[in-house]
Amino acid sequence: MNIKLLLVVFLMLLVALFSVQNAGMITVRFLYWQFSMSQALVILLAAICGALGGVITGAVAARRKRAFAPEAQTTNKS
Repeated sequence: MNIKLLLVVFLMLLVALFSVQNAGMITVRFLYWQFSMSQALVILLAAICGALGGVITGAVAARRKRAFAPEAQTTNKS
């Protein structure tokens, strides 16, 4: 099994365990909004947003790398 996949699964389990142990109600304030929700849900939403940010950043970096790869190959052939 891929080591990166194992690391991701392990980190997901840690976040899930942490959020379940901190499941009390909290008040979330953002700009003019204020609402009460489970702290576990806030933790999970923050983890999901962070994971999505990492995936998007990785995809953009991979796309840029692929875009510049043909140029690098043509300069090596000259």
